[in-house]
Amino acid sequence: MADLLVRGLGDAMEADRVWLQIFADERVPQLAAQWQRQPLQPLPEATPEQLETLKGLTDRLWETAHVISIDDHRTYEPTIAGRGAFALAQSIGASASLLVPVGDSASAFGLLWVSMAGHSRHWTLTETSITQHLAADLAHSLVQSHVIERQNQAVQLLRELDQAKADFIATVSHELRTPLTSISGYLEMLQDGDAGELPGNAAAMLHIIDRNATRLRNLIEDLLTQSRIDAGRLRLELATVQLRPLLQAVLSAMAPLASASDVKLELGAVEEDLSVQADPQQLEQVFTNLISNALKFTPAGGSVLVTLTPAEEDGVVIEVRDTGMGIPPDDHPNLFTRFFRASNAAEAALPGTGLGLAIVQEIVHRHGGAVDIESELGVGTTLTVWLPTAQSVEPHIPMM
Repeated sequence: MADLLVRGLGDAMEADRVWLQIFADERVPQLAAQWQRQPLQPLPEATPEQLETLKGLTDRLWETAHVISIDDHRTYEPTIAGRGAFALAQSIGASASLLVPVGDSASAFGLLWVSMAGHSRHWTLTETSITQHLAADLAHSLVQSHVIERQNQAVQLLRELDQAKADFIATVSHELRTPLTSISGYLEMLQDGDAGELPGNAAAMLHIIDRNATRLRNLIEDLLTQSRIDAGRLRLELATVQLRPLLQAVLSAMAPLASASDVKLELGAVEEDLSVQADPQQLEQVFTNLISNALKFTPAGGSVLVTLTPAEEDGVVIEVRDTGMGIPPDDHPNLFTRFFRASNAAEAALPGTGLGLAIVQEIVHRHGGAVDIESELGVGTTLTVWLPTAQSVEPHIPMM
């Protein structure tokens, strides 16, 4: 932009040399641009003393709203304040000069110098006005471009931080999964009696350990899934999924948690042949999240009912209905937002990351389905998932 300005101004005004110097300023980047007519050579980089002289001259011109228009340096008698600039003009071989400050409403931050070499030149009022106009346009463009550049740098930094966060979550989750798999394996061996018969109190303790290991494993899976979603690497491995066996498997896995919480967990009457084209592992994660949420927010003596029915259109409807604490109406718009937790759940200090429903919605949407929630405070909550029977989405949908 600066190069185009000095080149265009030099050609249009038939000048010998155009020099633009933008000083160090928080509003704009420091830069210098120059153009010269052949056979003149480019000027060397300005020294700190020359920059200081130019800056002082620029500030005085800006404060007094003036420009310097010198037709012939040989007959020009500079003021005391202008002697430094006059000496600089001599050093660059200027015989006639037009100096215009560059700045915005606050102050000047640059100087535009148009000069002749070897002969005088009368600078007309039109030429002076055009140069001032171009200087003003340049100042505005430099400020705006610097703002945009800073915004782009900030966006890039945020992207790098976000990627670092995603990489950290993925790494930590993988590192946690390895020892947890070993713990779960040895725990299963102990419960199966491979190390001999266990006393009753030890069996009860192992049951609690197993329940919490399952909860930790689900949390790790949520973190890994969210990191894949953020990185755009969550892929659908489509297959024909029989929904009743899948739901029964999830309920069996959740049964110890339901028993420990004294919550009745059951699967309603289900038609045998209901199936969808979907990713079985991701669907299992969806219903694991929904059912574990329902159990977590349902007090002892309550119930969680899972139903599966065909939809009127080509699809199926799965409902997870609980008799839990319900969700305050003000929280409903944010329930599918990552890391959001209902206010009453936070007040009750119930554990959770706030990722479960966000992951559920993302996976269901990727399957071309929809998820809805109805809740009444103190009565209970119903999560409804609709899935199409025939999968029409691409196996992989990149994150927007």
